[in-house]
Amino acid sequence: MGFKLSKRLQAVADFVDPHSFLADIGSDHAHLPIYLVQSKKIEYAQAIENKIGPFIRMKTNIESAGLSSKIFASKSDGISEISNDVDTLSLCGLGGVLTYQILSSNLDKLDNIKTIIVDPHRDLKLVREKVSSLGFYIDDETIIYEDKVYYFIVKFKRGKIDKPYSTKELLLGPKLLIKKEPIFLLWLEEQRKKVSSLLNKGLTKEKRDQALALYRVIVSALK
Repeated sequence: MGFKLSKRLQAVADFVDPHSFLADIGSDHAHLPIYLVQSKKIEYAQAIENKIGPFIRMKTNIESAGLSSKIFASKSDGISEISNDVDTLSLCGLGGVLTYQILSSNLDKLDNIKTIIVDPHRDLKLVREKVSSLGFYIDDETIIYEDKVYYFIVKFKRGKIDKPYSTKELLLGPKLLIKKEPIFLLWLEEQRKKVSSLLNKGLTKEKRDQALALYRVIVSALK
């Protein structure tokens, strides 16, 4: 193996199905596709950056790994120029709004996509709701704690859900609520304390009602 992934990227890699064709959006150093091809989990990938500096760095890393025939470097915006062979997308480290904008602005490019893996650093509720509205369901989720930061990785698969996700599921994650991993429960308890502290401050009635509703959702998830 050429290098070891961070815990966050390793969790993303674990969600990639074997033998899929990955397009890694905002690939940065191309660590994810390089790791997946080197480990023979997948054979081909497309690494995408939209700025010249990161693109050159990414392309150099791919060439240094001797994988130019397996990983195709693209300087383009979002998924606008993904290969027709791509069936899996990874969008890691982006904001939730940007993640959805990238997907929704090129809907025709989603026709061949079976799996979408996201790691948004904000607006997770929005991502769960909006990506699901594009014809995908939440297949799996996990939470990683690394460098004093919690990262949420969500795997969407093509298909429909039996019923719409509840507000609680959109806020906290339907799979995370089922799995109740220790790290998830630790995060929930931290959120409970934060919201509890917030409730003791001078809030407008509207803000207090919102915080109280969130507090009740968190407490119910901890039971």
